[in-house]
Amino acid sequence: MICAETKAEYFCKQDWTGQISLMGHEKSDFGRSHRMTSSEPHRLAKLVVSRQTQADGIDPMPFPVTEHVLKTKRHTTAYLACGAPDGSLIIFLHGWPELAISWRHQLPAFAELGFFCVAPDMNHKRNAAYAATALNQGRLSMPVLFLGGANDLTCMTTGGSRLAEPMRQYCDDLTEVAIQSGHSMAQECPVRVNAALAKWLATRLTNVWPA
Repeated sequence: MICAETKAEYFCKQDWTGQISLMGHEKSDFGRSHRMTSSEPHRLAKLVVSRQTQADGIDPMPFPVTEHVLKTKRHTTAYLACGAPDGSLIIFLHGWPELAISWRHQLPAFAELGFFCVAPDMNHKRNAAYAATALNQGRLSMPVLFLGGANDLTCMTTGGSRLAEPMRQYCDDLTEVAIQSGHSMAQECPVRVNAALAKWLATRLTNVWPA
């Protein structure tokens, strides 16, 4: 846990004001924003990583994060990868309308713990259509971790909210952890998110935790 928190502290010192510009661009014209950030990831990196990071002499990603594109007959997916390919795989899935780079605080931290981290840019419309054909009516029997924002007014899952009830119904082995944050917890509280992820992996998935 200490290792995960220490790595995350790298990112807490940074000024990620570019994220606000990105969100504003998505709100004004999401289609154009998504096409631009998907086809020109180098522009996205310049937008999100502020000049203040370089001024402070802080390496924003001490463990290299690389850009990739996976093409199949059905679709093309861009994704970020970080860590040794022979490590245990962790796939970080962002919500709507975010991007793979939303996991920028988690990828290097867990890569240095020995995991191979992958974060794809999600196509939520196609993902929902595929989920409708899921086996076992969508029920998940494997261990599942849900991190909820205690102060999240966008997707409220605490304080008597019924929003998370379907998730609880369809997950047979569910662990819920409340993070003292708002909606964008991975950016607001990376240390707490990393610590919760590391604790769950180390205690619930001991077979994949790096030796």
